[in-house]
Amino acid sequence: HGFALQTNSVPIAMEEVPEAALFYPCVFIEREGTYAMSALLGLRAQHNLFVGADRHWLPDTYVPAHIRRYPFALAETQAADNFLICVDEGCVGLGEADGQPLFLDDAAEGPLLAEVRTFLLNLHHAFVRSTEWCKEVADLGLLTPRTLTWTDHQGVAQELTGFYAIDEERLRALPAEVTQRWMSSGLMAVAWAHLLSLGHARTLAARQKLADLAAAAAPATRADGAESLTAQPAV
Repeated sequence: HGFALQTNSVPIAMEEVPEAALFYPCVFIEREGTYAMSALLGLRAQHNLFVGADRHWLPDTYVPAHIRRYPFALAETQAADNFLICVDEGCVGLGEADGQPLFLDDAAEGPLLAEVRTFLLNLHHAFVRSTEWCKEVADLGLLTPRTLTWTDHQGVAQELTGFYAIDEERLRALPAEVTQRWMSSGLMAVAWAHLLSLGHARTLAARQKLADLAAAAAPATRADGAESLTAQPAV
Protein backbone atom coordinates (compact mmCIF):
# COMPACT_ATOMS: atom_id res chain seq x y z
CA HIS A 1 0.00 0.00 0.00
CA GLY A 2 2.95 2.32 -0.49
CA PHE A 3 1.01 4.06 -3.28
CA ALA A 4 -1.38 5.41 -0.60
CA LEU A 5 1.24 6.78 1.78
CA GLN A 6 0.43 10.39 0.89
CA THR A 7 -3.35 10.02 0.76
CA ASN A 8 -5.06 11.67 3.73
CA SER A 9 -8.61 10.95 2.50
CA VAL A 10 -10.18 8.41 0.20
CA PRO A 11 -13.59 8.24 -1.54
CA ILE A 12 -15.99 5.66 -0.14
CA ALA A 13 -19.33 4.37 -1.37
CA MET A 14 -22.32 4.68 0.95
CA GLU A 15 -22.49 0.86 1.26
CA GLU A 16 -19.03 0.99 2.84
CA VAL A 17 -19.94 3.54 5.49
CA PRO A 18 -21.28 1.17 8.20
CA GLU A 19 -17.98 -0.77 8.19
CA ALA A 20 -15.64 2.14 7.44
CA ALA A 21 -17.30 4.09 10.26
CA LEU A 22 -15.80 1.64 12.74
CA PHE A 23 -12.33 3.02 11.99
CA TYR A 24 -12.45 6.40 10.20
CA PRO A 25 -14.37 9.68 10.31
CA CYS A 26 -16.63 9.42 7.25
CA VAL A 27 -17.50 12.88 5.93
CA PHE A 28 -19.01 14.64 2.93
CA ILE A 29 -16.77 16.50 0.49
CA GLU A 30 -18.01 19.07 -2.03
CA ARG A 31 -16.35 19.53 -5.40
CA GLU A 32 -17.86 21.75 -8.09
CA GLY A 33 -21.33 21.49 -6.59
CA THR A 34 -21.27 17.70 -6.28
CA TYR A 35 -21.07 15.94 -2.92
CA ALA A 36 -19.36 12.64 -2.19
CA MET A 37 -18.36 10.71 0.89
CA SER A 38 -14.76 10.28 2.00
CA ALA A 39 -12.95 8.54 4.83
CA LEU A 40 -10.37 10.69 6.62
CA LEU A 41 -7.04 8.89 6.89
CA GLY A 42 -4.92 11.69 8.34
CA LEU A 43 -5.00 15.26 9.60
CA ARG A 44 -1.98 16.55 7.72
CA ALA A 45 -1.59 16.98 4.00
CA GLN A 46 -0.03 13.98 2.24
CA HIS A 47 0.05 11.87 5.40
CA ASN A 48 -1.85 8.59 5.70
CA LEU A 49 -1.90 7.36 9.29
CA PHE A 50 -3.09 3.89 8.28
CA VAL A 51 -0.10 2.83 6.16
CA GLY A 52 2.88 1.81 8.27
CA ALA A 53 6.61 1.93 7.66
CA ASP A 54 6.32 -1.57 6.16
CA ARG A 55 4.05 -0.02 3.48
CA HIS A 56 1.13 -2.20 4.56
CA TRP A 57 -2.30 -1.05 5.71
CA LEU A 58 -2.79 -1.12 9.48
CA PRO A 59 -3.84 -4.69 10.39
CA ASP A 60 -7.42 -5.41 11.43
CA THR A 61 -8.80 -2.20 9.94
CA TYR A 62 -11.18 -1.83 7.02
CA VAL A 63 -9.43 -1.12 3.71
CA PRO A 64 -11.68 1.05 1.48
CA ALA A 65 -12.62 -0.42 -1.91
CA HIS A 66 -11.01 2.55 -3.67
CA ILE A 67 -7.68 1.36 -2.22
CA ARG A 68 -8.34 -2.33 -2.84
CA ARG A 69 -8.99 -1.77 -6.54
CA TYR A 70 -5.38 -0.62 -7.15
CA PRO A 71 -3.57 -0.93 -9.56
CA PHE A 72 -6.74 -1.06 -11.65
CA ALA A 73 -9.25 1.67 -12.45
CA LEU A 74 -12.30 2.08 -14.65
CA ALA A 75 -12.45 4.79 -17.31
CA GLU A 76 -15.62 5.83 -19.12
CA THR A 77 -15.72 6.10 -22.91
CA GLN A 78 -17.97 8.10 -25.20
CA ALA A 79 -20.18 5.05 -25.72
CA ALA A 80 -22.89 4.53 -23.11
CA ASP A 81 -22.18 1.77 -20.57
CA ASN A 82 -18.81 1.10 -22.17
CA PHE A 83 -15.69 1.26 -20.02
CA LEU A 84 -11.97 0.73 -20.24
CA ILE A 85 -10.01 -1.11 -17.58
CA CYS A 86 -6.83 0.84 -16.89
CA VAL A 87 -3.79 -0.38 -14.99
CA ASP A 88 -0.91 1.50 -13.38
CA GLU A 89 2.11 0.02 -15.13
CA GLY A 90 4.34 1.44 -12.40
CA CYS A 91 2.81 -0.82 -9.76
CA VAL A 92 5.47 -3.01 -8.15
CA GLY A 93 2.99 -5.89 -8.12
CA LEU A 94 3.04 -6.15 -11.91
CA GLY A 95 5.58 -8.31 -13.71
CA GLU A 96 6.11 -10.63 -16.62
CA ALA A 97 7.60 -13.65 -14.84
CA ASP A 98 5.45 -14.52 -11.81
CA GLY A 99 1.85 -14.18 -10.72
CA GLN A 100 -1.52 -14.57 -12.41
CA PRO A 101 -1.78 -13.61 -16.10
CA LEU A 102 -4.18 -10.87 -17.11
CA PHE A 103 -4.66 -12.57 -20.48
CA LEU A 104 -4.47 -16.20 -21.50
CA ASP A 105 -2.47 -17.55 -24.42
CA ASP A 106 -5.48 -17.15 -26.75
CA ALA A 107 -5.75 -13.45 -25.75
CA ALA A 108 -8.91 -14.10 -23.72
CA GLU A 109 -9.09 -12.44 -20.31
CA GLY A 110 -7.75 -14.53 -17.47
CA PRO A 111 -9.66 -15.33 -14.25
CA LEU A 112 -7.95 -12.47 -12.40
CA LEU A 113 -8.95 -9.87 -14.99
CA ALA A 114 -12.52 -11.20 -15.02
CA GLU A 115 -12.63 -10.81 -11.23
CA VAL A 116 -11.18 -7.30 -11.48
CA ARG A 117 -13.75 -6.32 -14.11
CA THR A 118 -16.63 -7.46 -11.91
CA PHE A 119 -15.18 -5.65 -8.88
CA LEU A 120 -14.65 -2.39 -10.79
CA LEU A 121 -18.13 -2.41 -12.32
CA ASN A 122 -19.75 -3.10 -8.95
CA LEU A 123 -17.71 -0.30 -7.39
CA HIS A 124 -18.67 2.07 -10.21
CA HIS A 125 -22.37 1.38 -9.69
CA ALA A 126 -21.95 1.77 -5.93
CA PHE A 127 -20.43 5.22 -6.43
CA VAL A 128 -23.27 6.17 -8.80
CA ARG A 129 -25.81 5.25 -6.11
CA SER A 130 -23.75 7.12 -3.53
CA THR A 131 -23.66 10.26 -5.66
CA GLU A 132 -27.45 10.15 -6.00
CA TRP A 133 -27.91 9.78 -2.24
CA CYS A 134 -25.40 12.53 -1.44
CA LYS A 135 -27.32 14.82 -3.79
CA GLU A 136 -30.55 14.02 -1.96
CA VAL A 137 -28.87 14.66 1.40
CA ALA A 138 -27.68 18.07 0.15
CA ASP A 139 -31.02 18.94 -1.48
CA LEU A 140 -32.79 18.19 1.80
CA GLY A 141 -30.58 20.78 3.50
CA LEU A 142 -29.04 18.27 5.88
CA LEU A 143 -25.39 19.16 5.36
CA THR A 144 -23.52 21.68 7.43
CA PRO A 145 -19.83 22.75 7.24
CA ARG A 146 -17.70 21.23 9.97
CA THR A 147 -14.27 21.97 11.39
CA LEU A 148 -12.07 19.41 13.09
CA THR A 149 -10.02 21.12 15.81
CA TRP A 150 -7.14 19.36 17.51
CA THR A 151 -3.93 20.12 19.39
CA ASP A 152 -0.64 18.88 17.97
CA HIS A 153 2.30 17.40 19.88
CA GLN A 154 3.68 20.89 20.53
CA GLY A 155 0.41 22.13 22.04
CA VAL A 156 -0.45 24.21 18.97
CA ALA A 157 -4.11 24.31 17.91
CA GLN A 158 -4.72 22.94 14.43
CA GLU A 159 -7.80 22.88 12.22
CA LEU A 160 -9.00 20.70 9.38
CA THR A 161 -11.74 22.28 7.29
CA GLY A 162 -13.39 21.80 3.92
CA PHE A 163 -15.80 18.99 4.75
CA TYR A 164 -19.45 18.62 5.71
CA ALA A 165 -21.53 16.48 8.04
CA ILE A 166 -25.23 15.77 8.47
CA ASP A 167 -26.95 17.97 11.03
CA GLU A 168 -28.50 15.63 13.59
CA GLU A 169 -31.47 17.88 14.42
CA ARG A 170 -32.36 18.27 10.74
CA LEU A 171 -32.04 14.51 10.29
CA ARG A 172 -34.54 13.90 13.09
CA ALA A 173 -36.92 16.44 11.52
CA LEU A 174 -37.05 14.79 8.09
CA PRO A 175 -40.49 14.38 6.52
CA ALA A 176 -42.15 11.09 7.43
CA GLU A 177 -42.04 9.89 3.81
CA VAL A 178 -38.28 10.36 3.59
CA THR A 179 -37.69 8.81 7.01
CA GLN A 180 -39.75 5.74 6.14
CA ARG A 181 -38.02 5.32 2.78
CA TRP A 182 -34.57 5.69 4.31
CA MET A 183 -35.44 3.25 7.10
CA SER A 184 -36.71 0.58 4.71
CA SER A 185 -33.78 0.96 2.29
CA GLY A 186 -31.01 1.09 4.89
CA LEU A 187 -30.07 4.69 4.12
CA MET A 188 -30.94 5.82 7.64
CA ALA A 189 -28.39 3.35 8.98
CA VAL A 190 -25.79 4.92 6.68
CA ALA A 191 -26.66 8.41 7.95
CA TRP A 192 -26.34 7.39 11.60
CA ALA A 193 -23.14 5.43 10.96
CA HIS A 194 -21.70 8.61 9.40
CA LEU A 195 -22.62 10.63 12.50
CA LEU A 196 -21.15 8.04 14.86
CA SER A 197 -17.96 7.89 12.80
CA LEU A 198 -17.21 11.54 13.59
CA GLY A 199 -16.16 10.42 17.07
CA HIS A 200 -13.06 8.89 15.48
CA ALA A 201 -11.70 12.41 15.07
CA ARG A 202 -10.25 12.08 18.58
CA THR A 203 -8.58 8.79 17.66
CA LEU A 204 -7.20 10.35 14.49
CA ALA A 205 -5.80 13.30 16.47
CA ALA A 206 -4.11 10.89 18.91
CA ARG A 207 -2.58 8.93 16.02
CA GLN A 208 -1.37 12.15 14.43
CA LYS A 209 0.31 13.27 17.65
CA LEU A 210 2.15 9.97 17.95
CA ALA A 211 3.23 10.17 14.31
CA ASP A 212 4.46 13.75 14.76
CA LEU A 213 6.35 12.82 17.93
CA ALA A 214 8.04 9.95 16.12
CA ALA A 215 8.97 12.23 13.24
CA ALA A 216 10.35 14.87 15.63
CA ALA A 217 12.45 12.29 17.46
CA ALA A 218 13.91 10.88 14.24
CA PRO A 219 17.29 12.22 13.05
CA ALA A 220 16.98 15.15 10.67
CA THR A 221 19.35 13.45 8.24
CA ARG A 222 19.65 9.77 7.42
CA ALA A 223 22.97 7.97 7.57
CA ASP A 224 23.24 8.12 3.79
CA GLY A 225 23.02 11.90 3.93
CA ALA A 226 19.53 12.22 2.49
CA GLU A 227 17.21 14.70 4.15
CA SER A 228 14.15 13.33 5.91
CA LEU A 229 10.64 14.46 5.15
CA THR A 230 9.23 17.18 7.40
CA ALA A 231 5.65 17.37 8.60
CA GLN A 232 3.36 19.58 6.57
CA PRO A 233 0.65 21.83 8.06
CA ALA A 234 -2.92 20.60 7.84
CA VAL A 235 -4.99 21.96 4.94
